[in-house]
Amino acid sequence: MKNLKFLLLALALGVTLVFALSACGPTTPEETSSSESTSESQTEKETTEYKVTFYYADLTGKSTADLATMLASDGTLSDKTLYTKSIVKTSEDGDGVSGPTNSQMKSAEVRGYKRGWSTNDWKEDGINSDLSIYATYTKLKDVKVTFTNSNGALIKVLDTYATYNVDKTEYPNTYELVYYYSATYLASLEEVNMADYIVYAPKDVNGNDILMDKNSKVTTDATVAETQYVLAADEAKLTTNIALPFGWYFESWNGKTANLSVNGTVKADIKAADGVVKKSRITVDGTKDDGYVKIGGLYPNIISNKRENGKIEDYPLYAEYKTEAEIDAAVLAGTATAADKQTWLAQKGEWEAQTKPLCDCGVNHEPLDATLYLAWDGNFVYVYAEVKDPHVVSHGKNYCQGRANPYENDGVEIWYGIAGDFNKVCLDAFGYQLYGAGKGQPSTSAYINECTSASKLMTSSGYLSDDIFNSWNGAIVTQSMSSAAGVVGYAVEFSFAAYEEPILADGEELADDKSNWGNKLLTGHIFSLSIQLDDITEAASQDVVDRAVASEASGAQSIDNLYKADGVHNPNERINIGVQATNADQDGVFTLVLG
Repeated sequence: MKNLKFLLLALALGVTLVFALSACGPTTPEETSSSESTSESQTEKETTEYKVTFYYADLTGKSTADLATMLASDGTLSDKTLYTKSIVKTSEDGDGVSGPTNSQMKSAEVRGYKRGWSTNDWKEDGINSDLSIYATYTKLKDVKVTFTNSNGALIKVLDTYATYNVDKTEYPNTYELVYYYSATYLASLEEVNMADYIVYAPKDVNGNDILMDKNSKVTTDATVAETQYVLAADEAKLTTNIALPFGWYFESWNGKTANLSVNGTVKADIKAADGVVKKSRITVDGTKDDGYVKIGGLYPNIISNKRENGKIEDYPLYAEYKTEAEIDAAVLAGTATAADKQTWLAQKGEWEAQTKPLCDCGVNHEPLDATLYLAWDGNFVYVYAEVKDPHVVSHGKNYCQGRANPYENDGVEIWYGIAGDFNKVCLDAFGYQLYGAGKGQPSTSAYINECTSASKLMTSSGYLSDDIFNSWNGAIVTQSMSSAAGVVGYAVEFSFAAYEEPILADGEELADDKSNWGNKLLTGHIFSLSIQLDDITEAASQDVVDRAVASEASGAQSIDNLYKADGVHNPNERINIGVQATNADQDGVFTLVLG
């Protein structure tokens, strides 16, 4: 029994010894290495996050001079409390971080200084503490941008600095250009002999002398001679205005103007205007006064063509319409090829064919056409258009005066651009209503009610007598009625304000004294203009016209739609010819200078 107890005790001591040795670790190098690796894999290393804070200042309103007095020698702000803006980035496991982008720090920009940072430590690996990074500002190299015209004459010098993109607002004023010369400057030009010029009276609306060429091709009479130069009463204006011969205009800056390079000279593209609008007194009565200047004719571009109760096709604008002589000149200059000319001739033939009347009503007629004349008196630009039309018809006074936009009539539309605003003013052939695009529409000028208008129907020998016109008494006039009276076309005359569009508060009216009108156009200012004809071949029936007039109060129904709803043939076949401009200043067919 004692032997059995001794055996069990010995066995227990042995097991205890094995566990004890195991707890104390292995006794060989191999066992030691294996054990340490296992121990470390079981215990993860603690990770640390560090914050990198980029501080920058809100320097809105600070000038270059202000900033220069606020900087320490290292380029940081002397007063660190000014760093009121911050962007925080986090670095893990000793990684670096990227700096904030310029788009995140717009308010930190000051013109003339490059923004940087006081240290580059945030870019390095092994960040082991929180960091504060302060924006620095380094003065850039001062440079000047010199603006000259195409002849090298100085226009403006802009003080700026390297790498800065000049904002368009810093260009020399490209709209309110008055083409001034000084007598001293003119006398210095070899091609100008001052003895060939006389001073014209009265002065222009800016109080400057107008210098006339005594040998003008128009006449040697100073009262009607072509304007050649405007002499600046204040020669200081020569430093800020482009000096150009009158009748030419500034079109655009050439060179690197998308992102304007500031370390070179910028020049101007100068072009001849399509016309100089003569300053004259005009009476609006439907007849052409002597003061009008012929500007040009109708560009035969089809806007749209409607037949059989609706529009069948929209024609693209043929904006490259030119004369054959212009095409030949382009071929000779190498800017066009003989193949280009043949393509152009084919397009020209197609467009001119489309300008012919849709219905000749059994008679051969010439194509539709118009001749445009303009004048101005300082307050208004006056338009006179003579329209050749073989089928002059009207839907009557009630229709024209009862609708905001009575486009379903013979009439003239003028689109004009002044200082970024493009407006429309229209008059029907019978002179019943002058209108824009409808009350409150964007292309209706605020001055529409200040404008005047008149019209005349034309015969082969002059104007239709008032007796015949009055006998129609504002009723519907059909093709047979106008043909029997010998009508071959019409003339419209109207005005539009020579002012930029006003900025009016809700409900504010135009003041009689013009105190809240926009800026007034002056001698030398430019504007653009295009002309469009609205033409119909025959008037609608009395019933359809009456229903169209009655529908204005409840929701205007067009003549086209009424005929379509009735399932009846629409005799009101309509075509729009010309250029319907949609963009702002200088985007019309004609670029004009006020003279």
